[in-house]
Amino acid sequence: MRRKPQQLRSREMVDRLIDATGKVIVARGLEYATTNHIAEEAGVNIASLYHYFGNKEEMIEALQDRLTQDLLQTLVGHAAGYDLKALSMRDIAETSILFTLQSLRADPVFMELSRHWSRLSLQRSMAVIEQHLLQLCTDYFRQHFRTYPIEDMHIRLYVLLNGAMATVARHLCEGSPVIRDRELVTVLADMIVGVLEKGMIE
Repeated sequence: MRRKPQQLRSREMVDRLIDATGKVIVARGLEYATTNHIAEEAGVNIASLYHYFGNKEEMIEALQDRLTQDLLQTLVGHAAGYDLKALSMRDIAETSILFTLQSLRADPVFMELSRHWSRLSLQRSMAVIEQHLLQLCTDYFRQHFRTYPIEDMHIRLYVLLNGAMATVARHLCEGSPVIRDRELVTVLADMIVGVLEKGMIE
């Protein structure tokens, strides 16, 4: 079982091991990375590694948690620059999806993990990102409640956000995507706007 570090020195060791995990899976590939490779990259003995992590899967889980928090901070920083009153629903959808795609593609660790997304447990990461996107949507529609009086909004947002996240993850894992990023963004924005407008109270 993964141990939570309490002391500063222990937290630094865990951070070092997580850093090493990312470097090793990029260099060797997720399936070929081992705990011995990670310990060697971190400059520690294997016993020190197993003091904090029970196996490679726990290390990948910790790496996913860090990547999720890094992405969340990036998205929050980007969203802080939005003028929610001035942007249309389509503007918000397209800008958010495109920025997320570009941010993830720029991270070699995430791109290696995305190749194996169907084998990894992503529920926790997706729940964190979903909450951020839900808050952004709530803030937007609170400022546009007269323009977009949408019925059962929470149901529509739940379906749309999870559908969009799963589609983006699937798209990123493809070595040779069947569609381009811009095409994906346009169609997802069409879907989001269409479903939300369909729920508007007349």
